[in-house]
Amino acid sequence: MRSQLWSAAPALLVAVVLAPAGAASADTTLATGLPPTVKVSMRGTAVAWSEPAVAGGYKLVIRTNGVARDAAVARSPRPFDVDLGDDGHGRLVATYSRCSGRRTATAPRGCDVYLYAVAAARERRVSGLGRGGASDYLPTAGRGRIAFARSVRGGAPRLYVRALGGRRLHALPFGRREAGSGPTSLDLGAGGLALAWKRTADYGSQQVRFDALSGGSKVLATYSGGALAGTAIAGVSATPTGVFWGTEGYGESIGISRLHLLRTPDGHRESRDPGIQLTSVSGVSSATAVALTCASPGSGTRSCSVVLLGRP
Repeated sequence: MRSQLWSAAPALLVAVVLAPAGAASADTTLATGLPPTVKVSMRGTAVAWSEPAVAGGYKLVIRTNGVARDAAVARSPRPFDVDLGDDGHGRLVATYSRCSGRRTATAPRGCDVYLYAVAAARERRVSGLGRGGASDYLPTAGRGRIAFARSVRGGAPRLYVRALGGRRLHALPFGRREAGSGPTSLDLGAGGLALAWKRTADYGSQQVRFDALSGGSKVLATYSGGALAGTAIAGVSATPTGVFWGTEGYGESIGISRLHLLRTPDGHRESRDPGIQLTSVSGVSSATAVALTCASPGSGTRSCSVVLLGRP
């Protein structure tokens, strides 16, 4: 992705609608029996997700070279907010937070950031983060940098980026000082941070944005929320050529899920129906993505599956 922010209209998504690329039978199921709170992440051909552990809590699972293995990390009482990235030297890493305090969607308390080197099967706490009253969460790493959301003593979240081995924080431009508002998904690319942001105002409207590391922030799409019907963002990914994200309808719009891709620098937009409901999605295009899809919409106990989209 360019280090420079491109031009895109900050309005409701107007997309080029593509025919579904293959039937659902072409998808590959990787795991089943998961709760809808699980997040999926994809980096190249590697995929990460959480699964309930036999002893309680959740274990982190990472699939590389077609084989899924439990990561050599301690269980978490809740699904990991995992993101796959790299350490700046081409090595695959998973980043996630562990929270000791009360957890809310937009301002969790007592969260520290951890990094797991996949090939070495080694976990470490990222030094300098989560100190004092700061709670750091939704970490994402790429090209030797790490970005994350920070809430200080439960306050409004702000977004930061720094070198993985550094100390100096760079504040990213976007952030609304609204109680209860905050990011739901972050992904760091070559030129900036792709993010989904949920607002308490406007009946819980949500935005897809891109914060350029060189400065500037742009709204790529806005979705309305409401008590009866609305659209939720199911995850965002910074791709080499743009931003990729998923949406899921709820309420009277239940069952309306779509995959979206905004290409740069020409601003070309694509959208397609994946043929399944989307709760979480990660990837670079509708042909290279992983999703969490759930049966029995509307039920807090519905069973969900991790699915590779369009893979034979």
